[in-house]
Amino acid sequence: MATSTLQLAERWAWLKSWTPAGAQQKWWPELGATPSRLVFQNGLVEMHRYVTTNRKARKSKVFLIPSLINRHYVLDLAPGKSLVDYLLKQGHSVDIIRWRAPEAADQQTRMEDVLENSLRPALVASTEHCGGPVSVFGQCLGGTFATMLAVRWPELCRNLILVTAPVDFASRGSEDNLLMRWTQSPQLDLDLILRTYGNMPWPLLQSAFHLLTPTASIAKLRTLKTKGRDLNFLRHFLALETWSGDNVPYPGECFRFLIQNLYRENQFVTGQIELAGQRIALADLKTPVLSVASSEDHIVAMSSTLQKHHLNAPQTLTQIQVQGGHVNALLGSRSQSQIWPQFSRWISPTTSGTHIPAQKVQT
Repeated sequence: MATSTLQLAERWAWLKSWTPAGAQQKWWPELGATPSRLVFQNGLVEMHRYVTTNRKARKSKVFLIPSLINRHYVLDLAPGKSLVDYLLKQGHSVDIIRWRAPEAADQQTRMEDVLENSLRPALVASTEHCGGPVSVFGQCLGGTFATMLAVRWPELCRNLILVTAPVDFASRGSEDNLLMRWTQSPQLDLDLILRTYGNMPWPLLQSAFHLLTPTASIAKLRTLKTKGRDLNFLRHFLALETWSGDNVPYPGECFRFLIQNLYRENQFVTGQIELAGQRIALADLKTPVLSVASSEDHIVAMSSTLQKHHLNAPQTLTQIQVQGGHVNALLGSRSQSQIWPQFSRWISPTTSGTHIPAQKVQT
């Protein structure tokens, strides 16, 4: 097994330049290829607007916030695996946040500053483009920040769509989550890390995620060996692997906020986060929410995602439970066929966007 795995790993380097016999075009996936243009920029945030020829699309707007750890193009991965392309074809206008890789000068930027001075103005620009509040879509930690925006500035958010987004960092059921346990450890010395590096290096973050499932790489290589001659599988496999290894450093003080304020003190639930002079609490969320969570997610425990008991107005929450992993909740084949259409209906201005029956989806 070791020899076979090593051979596969050595072949990885030349896979990108290889073209199968008889193929009429290069098969390496084109990532994040949907045309867009930069329409807003401030601090660590860029907002891009995807190009659409549908004149009705301005009436139906979605504002996408990906995780701060990863690149934005997981939402526009490749042909056949692009949520952005799907939403455009459904007639929606799509804006997306792209996180700029932080430099040394950015290490003192606080998460509160990012939310108030970058994300909020970008969201305002998105609402001005369509003439009213928009649907806000948040993936992973992007969903955490989307929820904070909706609590503090509900007038900008028509509704929320959250995909594997953590909001409760001390929930029952998350005690066995390794990521939760590691962040609570005093061995994770934030002062030492940030004094040493300034910003949190992405290889350190990546190594922690790899340790959550240490045999996952071997399993992937075995799958590649079995299915690698299927070009459609190979394109999607390589697209996702390329994205998962394409990360950015985490801004220093933003990383402190993530670990200390959220993971260790759970301040969003306890109501201790202050934005623009006002304290916010998760319980005060009144915006209608569609939340997708995975029962086998080793990064975000299902109990950490938004639940009815978190809210003073639980009737605003619709939940979908996915049987699969963290990324499958977004990109699994059954998620594409069953959940993406529900995203579109939630965004559509012709529906209330306030209720879809709760369900389970096997990916």
